[in-house]
Amino acid sequence: MKVDLERRPPAADDLGARARSILRALIQEYLDTGGPVASQTLAQKPGMGLSPASVRSVLADLEALGYLDKPHVSAGRVPTDKAFRFYVDALVRVRPVGEKERELIDQKLDASRAGATPDALEKDAPRLLHALTHHVGIVWRPREDLSFRSIDFIRLREGRVLAVLVTGAGGVRNRLLTVDFPIAQDELDRFGRYLHELLEGARTLFEAREALARELSGERARLDEASGRALSLGQRAVAEVEPEAPALVVEGESSLIDQATAADDVGKLKGFFRALEEKERLAKLLDQAVEAGELTLFIGEEAGFAGAQGLSVVATPFGRASDPLGAIGVVGPSRMAYARVIPIVEYTAQVLSRTLDEG
Repeated sequence: MKVDLERRPPAADDLGARARSILRALIQEYLDTGGPVASQTLAQKPGMGLSPASVRSVLADLEALGYLDKPHVSAGRVPTDKAFRFYVDALVRVRPVGEKERELIDQKLDASRAGATPDALEKDAPRLLHALTHHVGIVWRPREDLSFRSIDFIRLREGRVLAVLVTGAGGVRNRLLTVDFPIAQDELDRFGRYLHELLEGARTLFEAREALARELSGERARLDEASGRALSLGQRAVAEVEPEAPALVVEGESSLIDQATAADDVGKLKGFFRALEEKERLAKLLDQAVEAGELTLFIGEEAGFAGAQGLSVVATPFGRASDPLGAIGVVGPSRMAYARVIPIVEYTAQVLSRTLDEG
């Protein structure tokens, strides 16, 4: 489900100001401690102004509505996935990204540093999210960006030319071409400039192929030899370029164990790991974030697969708004600090998008 911090879901109308205040206080206490929260603890909160008995009465109502669960007869209560959904939609106050976190993200995803290729950046980003949030970092690239940027040629030795094809987000494909005519580097440079002008309006490799084919088939009879050679080399450079296989990168699975609380039994932990193993389902969730074009949050059963109860997935697209490359985010327990995690995920996606676009 999409995150809309201004929207108030229908369930919000069922809760008065007192119930909302107590539910917010309970969730915040649970986020801090990870254990069941007693009415006495809430009654002692600054500004609560209610007796433990009054708090207990509201907690009983919230439990009846499905917002709270009571793990043990004598224990306090814990929020359910329904409560976390209500908290995110109606109660959470998202914080700005901290200065230190912002500087670290900028530094780690800086395209100017050594080895900062698009592939390396996309692998660094989930590792960075794991380090910052202590949740599982994920990035999903459903397909190679087949947008077209340029073709250049480099003379290697007699009879060999390297075609350097640049796709969207700075991706580079090299094709080794054989030629049966002598050619100098300055002539290859002219070929590159000619093709750049010819293919200036081509946005994808498919459009580049079409433009080259039209030029060759429609005008070839009256083309000069140099133009014909440039078109032939260009056509060979873009022919049969296959997209890379979809890639799902997962970093920091052990964090699920590190954050386990007394309330997380062995069965639930096993469910968490089964959920992470369902790569296809996880990829579909991230695809939904790409299609939505904005940050999307799935809590518990909203993810739609076994083992997801008690888990949350926060994901947002990266790349140009009109041409997203994939999605990035985190997977963690529903007991995550949404107010801090959401802006970190969003800012990481923004920096990654900007770096790939400028690279």
